[in-house]
Amino acid sequence: MSWTNAAITAAGHALQAALVGTGKGLVFTRAASGAGLAAGTLEEQTAVTDERQALSLQPAQVLEGAKVRVRAVLVNTGLSAGYTMRQLGFYARAEDSGDEVLYALVQDEAGDPIPAAAESPGFSVDWTYVFSFGNAAKVTVELDPAGVIGWGAVGQPDGVAGLGPDGKVPEGQLPDMTVDLSGDKAAGILPLAKGGTAAGTAQGARTNLEVAKPVRTTASFPTAGWTLSGSVYTQTVSCSVAKAAMKYANIGPQYSTDASARKLEQEAYALIAYVDTADGQLVATCWGNEKPAVNLTLIFEGGVD
Repeated sequence: MSWTNAAITAAGHALQAALVGTGKGLVFTRAASGAGLAAGTLEEQTAVTDERQALSLQPAQVLEGAKVRVRAVLVNTGLSAGYTMRQLGFYARAEDSGDEVLYALVQDEAGDPIPAAAESPGFSVDWTYVFSFGNAAKVTVELDPAGVIGWGAVGQPDGVAGLGPDGKVPEGQLPDMTVDLSGDKAAGILPLAKGGTAAGTAQGARTNLEVAKPVRTTASFPTAGWTLSGSVYTQTVSCSVAKAAMKYANIGPQYSTDASARKLEQEAYALIAYVDTADGQLVATCWGNEKPAVNLTLIFEGGVD
């Protein structure tokens, strides 16, 4: 959308003219959004049409050439219903007066959609405009302490962090991230609530964190080791890392690099239906009464407590 249709209102020109030669300054008091369109020219308007929200003003920045940059920020915090924003108005007053006027008005007929807080939490958008004044140094912005944090709050307590020349947050602006270990140092155990394992051993840490200890090995199933059990062939081999109760277990073939041998091993492995684990053992069971005709090496991987 284009927010370039802007004008100083008649009241704004009158306010500026009244301050010429007085040495008094102009104070931007607030900014507001509107959902309506002006009836007549922007210069004739005295208020934002169908005003919807108050925007937060940032401190005025004095530029060269008797100009001042003013930034307004809109956030949708607390906005119960969305709307289409079509106007942005800047209100101002004389330094020694409490009577404000609509100083400038910006309008876009198509507008920009402003979503409700529930629809788009944390939504924000800002506009920056430059105004010309005969005494730009005397132009100030009346800030709302409850509004968006201004540049003066950067790096200050309860403000926002700034960036150093290296693009990083300076160490002095970082929060204290010291963990209170009182009561834990003597035992040498850091509780889970403080980012620890609540254990003094690796085994205890894995248990508390529900993390399995990974194990990996190979096991050989020789041709002569198969025995007929009922109507199927089985073979039990030793495997020191196997347990009856495993967190997880995976097994697969380790084939030879020779193409001819690998083909025979593939055919043999296809005869194995499944492999069970026991304490210190692997038990392989074939699909039926046909057994592998070549020696097999299987790779076993698993997780144990």
